[in-house]
Amino acid sequence: MSRTEPRSVGWGRVRLIASREFRERVGQKAYLIALVVGALVAAAAVIAPSLLGGDDDGAVEPERVAIVVQDTPASARARLLSFESAAATLPGAPVKFVAKRDEAQVRASVRDDDEEVGAVVTGTTAEPEVQVVTREGGSELAARVIEIANRAAQEERLTDATREISKDQFFAPVKTQEATVEGSGPTVKTTAVVSVLGLLLYIAGIMLTTSYATGIVSDRTNHVTERLLTAAKPREHLAGKLLGIGASGLLQFAAWIAAALIADVAAGSGTALDDVPASLMIFFPVALVLTYVLYAAAATVLVLPVRKAEDVSGAIGPAVMLQVVGFIATTTIVAPGATISGTIQILSLIPFFSPLLMLARLAAGDVPAWELAVGVAGPIVLAIILLRLAGPAYARYSIDAPGGKGLKAALGALRTR
Repeated sequence: MSRTEPRSVGWGRVRLIASREFRERVGQKAYLIALVVGALVAAAAVIAPSLLGGDDDGAVEPERVAIVVQDTPASARARLLSFESAAATLPGAPVKFVAKRDEAQVRASVRDDDEEVGAVVTGTTAEPEVQVVTREGGSELAARVIEIANRAAQEERLTDATREISKDQFFAPVKTQEATVEGSGPTVKTTAVVSVLGLLLYIAGIMLTTSYATGIVSDRTNHVTERLLTAAKPREHLAGKLLGIGASGLLQFAAWIAAALIADVAAGSGTALDDVPASLMIFFPVALVLTYVLYAAAATVLVLPVRKAEDVSGAIGPAVMLQVVGFIATTTIVAPGATISGTIQILSLIPFFSPLLMLARLAAGDVPAWELAVGVAGPIVLAIILLRLAGPAYARYSIDAPGGKGLKAALGALRTR
């Protein structure tokens, strides 16, 4: 069967086909059950840690501060103890001071996100000075460190018997300076968020691609494709199917994520996304759509020769392997303080890897606008090219496919005239 397609695409017909695919899937009991059960599981996964927290009686993880006291060893230990004592008397989350050898180590630990804030203590007990070191963007903990330093200074002045301290000196605030260091990579919290988002992209990509590819083959074996192609061009049918199946699948994932976020707020934790770059959260839904559109387009080519729905998983193996490679690369490079190599920057511009790797790069810092634009446009352009290439063969095999699976069989189906 051969068809000659006009260049224009009737978006009205695309919309009708997409609507049919969407209604057909959303109306299935299995879809509704998966929607509800998935939302409950997502909510339970968020609430469970707080309900099954053991016997910690609501213990709060201490906030870590890297500190160095530039004084004699004996005085440094005493002054560090005064900081710890002062921190224990203040309300709020506990603070743990992690002693460092010198200022360079303090800066390095803050830069690599080993500790959230650093403190460099100099001067005498009568006139102490504290330099507070934070990553770019600052930290609320910095203000607490200054408050602790002032209280510690008063304790030191009370116990300083080496000199007489005037009333003005006793109540004088600590001289403070603020310094920032450029983070060399994502924070611990950002790393955790990227790992979860990357896993969601990986799962969504495989599930949605498999669902789309199975729909392509099922329509052919049930003679749906043959009937639809009498009223719509191949590209219109493919575009409508891609949009309809994608919308139903993305709606499902959106419901699960929304349930998890609502449960997070209801449980009172509500801090999972604090201090996470806004660009990362904005790009995630874009990456989700790009992942589906690109890999679904690739699956269109890969299932051209497939005759039976049970052969779909094997046929789309090359696309799945590309997703596996992207997922492994993302989870390997995203670590607290890790820098992004030049190789990863290049790979992030390749369409099949762009969604996941751009997510990782945004976690590590700013991405040049032109590179981000390439990372978004590349998958879309490649998906359009793949769908245009698949269109004639898709129409040709609307009744019966040649059989076979794998990249070689798919390329053979494209070449056949």
